[in-house]
Amino acid sequence: MDSTAACPPKGSRRTRFNRRKNNLTRQDSLELARHNGKLYGVPIWVRPMTIFYKKSIFDKYGLTAPTTFDELEKVCETLKSKGIIPVAVGGKFSWMTMRSTDFFVEHFAGPAMHDKLFALEASYNSPEVIKAFAKLKEWVTKGYFNEGFISLDPAQALPLLQQDKAAMIFQGPWIEDQNIIPAKEDPNNYVPIIAPADQKPVRVSGFQEQVQFWTKAKPDQQKAALLFASFMSTPEVAQRNIGAFGSPSAVVGFQPPEGHPIAAQMAKWLQGEVGLYLPTDQALPQELVNAFFQAQDSVVLGTLTPEAACAQIQKAVDQYKAQHK
Repeated sequence: MDSTAACPPKGSRRTRFNRRKNNLTRQDSLELARHNGKLYGVPIWVRPMTIFYKKSIFDKYGLTAPTTFDELEKVCETLKSKGIIPVAVGGKFSWMTMRSTDFFVEHFAGPAMHDKLFALEASYNSPEVIKAFAKLKEWVTKGYFNEGFISLDPAQALPLLQQDKAAMIFQGPWIEDQNIIPAKEDPNNYVPIIAPADQKPVRVSGFQEQVQFWTKAKPDQQKAALLFASFMSTPEVAQRNIGAFGSPSAVVGFQPPEGHPIAAQMAKWLQGEVGLYLPTDQALPQELVNAFFQAQDSVVLGTLTPEAACAQIQKAVDQYKAQHK
């Protein structure tokens, strides 16, 4: 491992998934922590973000988990007709809305182009991305998101499912330990599915979290930190400390504790059939994240068309590239 691990430079895409293998292994998760060949941390967790549905609501209306994008939209249409919010979103701060927007980009642009957008090698002002932003606007218009979601705090989105007002949400595995179990609810009632982007390889949004240490530490301190990070990321140690480490883990062979069906399902995905693409707010430099959020929210509010929004993002990309030649 690289003994110069530290916080990545400002504006770097610190956990890129570009050109990586579809199956998640320990070596793959280490690659997620590299930038320009240097290791900036030791991955501890991998956090997929995908669509969850509330099983009791789906059962009530005779719905099954959608496996294609078309099926997903039909489910949304049915739920809306029953007076249930199809997808709960807390749009304040923009990043929760971004999860849906990113999903639409993955669907229309596909994995290869999506990665090129993050690498600034493809244009946001393209038909594929315009279609994604148009779909975002369409879902807003059709009422597939909760009314006024653009100003709702993200923490208030999951309670809409808990109160049976909404049926789906785009979330990560942390809701199991942070929200569902503390509320004494059955985590089996909140079922994660592979967000149906209709693409190959199969991917969902996600990122890794890592242990980092200071590059200015003394050499013996750096060495000790690396040895400890290596020790804590072995399967045996990770499994013994499962309560402190959380899950899904970046450690191959790690199994979540009993009573954690959400984490168990995601661990199975990550070590088998499902790859990840970064959320926009981790894939792009902050200046471009700001441009993306502004354009996205303007489409939601109706102050920009999808075409104008995508042109605005690409203009910001062009300016950024000109300034960082």
